[in-house]
Amino acid sequence: MELARCVARGAHWLGLPTAKGKRAVLYITGENSRRALKRRLRALCAGRDQQLGEIAPSLWFITDRIGLVPHDERHRVAKAAYLDAQLTAVKIPDPDRRASLRNAANEIAESRAHALGAGAAILEAIEQCGPDCIALIVVDTLRCALVGDDNSSTDAHRFMSAARELARALDAAVLILHHTSKAARGGQRSARGSVELTGSPDVLLLAEAGDDGAVSLTATLRNHVAPEPFGYRVSSVAPEGKEPGELTADERALLPVRVERCAVPTSKAEGIDDDEVLALYREHSDTGLTESKVRQLLSAARGNSGARSKVPAHHVRPVIERLAEQGRITPCTIGGKWPGHRYGSAGGAVALKRIRSGAATGDPMADFLSEGAQCDV
Repeated sequence: MELARCVARGAHWLGLPTAKGKRAVLYITGENSRRALKRRLRALCAGRDQQLGEIAPSLWFITDRIGLVPHDERHRVAKAAYLDAQLTAVKIPDPDRRASLRNAANEIAESRAHALGAGAAILEAIEQCGPDCIALIVVDTLRCALVGDDNSSTDAHRFMSAARELARALDAAVLILHHTSKAARGGQRSARGSVELTGSPDVLLLAEAGDDGAVSLTATLRNHVAPEPFGYRVSSVAPEGKEPGELTADERALLPVRVERCAVPTSKAEGIDDDEVLALYREHSDTGLTESKVRQLLSAARGNSGARSKVPAHHVRPVIERLAEQGRITPCTIGGKWPGHRYGSAGGAVALKRIRSGAATGDPMADFLSEGAQCDV
């Protein structure tokens, strides 16, 4: 919601510039009422000394469920239904009934297409807005907009195709909110459902709550170098001389809210210590390890399967830097170009060798991937 407010206002979001121009922000949610959304937005505006009326014309809410289905699929189903109605009409001997069915063919086709997903008429209206109308579309949440099962790769692929199609048609960014699974033992969270949901987006943002109430935000970019993780904190602005804890629940609900950038908090699920990382370097002392490989091995040790599953970088990097400063691991170059570390003082260059991780990750293909193929380069 804070990002939507900033884009609609043309203001910085957590210190990052936004590009709004004269276009609006569309917030689609099937989980919240207009009253609840208005209350949240009013609190955020009050936290920045803004009036709700200043931003309302540029921030639109839709509280109906809208199933994202590709335009081509809707068109194909409608065309098939139209032709079926026309062919059926030809077989009807009564001229009045035949004419009635032919006249209703368009309505039948539209009805069949709309049956593919909820809110199809609203989706079509959004698509007709054109590229100069909307700057950002927020879908809250994925489960409310995905037609089918999010564990099905077919349904997930169809949903992501529809989202990308909508972004291109409107020349807008599409932000999809999705819940993560519960963290494995001492490890990372991952997105629920098919890998299509995390493999298709250009940008992935992972928000993790820390011990002190702050939230860390880690970005993964498909075609660019990701920025360093950073944190943010959501806090209520209590009246002077009072603390939020001294107020009643109803009074706290009316307080202005501010979202501010802060240092990366310590993750509740971090559970990574120096000895655990050092043990990995000791085990692979002949090959050395890149940071990416360390993240993958730690993730596998926590029960996360798949060669692409990794512990977040900001959990691991400080440990590696600390071990290097202590001289317990030494920088090296793996395969002639990938920076890594080796156990002890034997640094230098290391020939590229296969590291068997299939047994740990449960992914048989991991045995055939070189260290270079698995690291972030």
